[in-house]
Amino acid sequence: ETQNMLKPRKKVEIGAIGLKPFSEKSGLSDNIGYEGQITFNITKEIGLKTGVGQISYSESMSELSMDMSHLWIEENLILSEEGSSLFSPYLGAGLTYHMLYFTVSGVPSGYTINVTAPPVFGINYRLGVNLNITEDFLIKVEYKKEYATATAELKATDLSDGTSITLTESQKIDQAYICVGLSRKF
Repeated sequence: ETQNMLKPRKKVEIGAIGLKPFSEKSGLSDNIGYEGQITFNITKEIGLKTGVGQISYSESMSELSMDMSHLWIEENLILSEEGSSLFSPYLGAGLTYHMLYFTVSGVPSGYTINVTAPPVFGINYRLGVNLNITEDFLIKVEYKKEYATATAELKATDLSDGTSITLTESQKIDQAYICVGLSRKF
């Protein structure tokens, strides 16, 4: 035990986690996302984590079908506790840069529909625990929550006469995730 405490903490941790969207109303979603992560440990208790992730959603409205791809880049300040040799809890908070991409299918002939949304910044937090399976490898289990407000614009155009209708809608990104992943320390 004393020998373990004298070892310096490894400076870099690289890993990947799988994300399942979660809501209090409907439970776990069928969608699965992923996030690649790299953490630089500044001190024993403080680290800086960069994550890049993606998740896709599909929605159907009568004949129309819309696929949305949600990509993000985030920067988190991580506070961790060494804990026991097996478990180490952590808490993180930071900024997220959200990018949303849309594809619409099932559009009647003679019409086009385009959906666009500018990138937005939001905030996030995460609460997790590392399960140290070896000195170099660990399993991560965490609860992650994101907050942002995105504005999407839907433009429908009649190709026969060029008339178009534009709808703009603001939508809150208020999404929780249950995450499980694997990381390696260097």
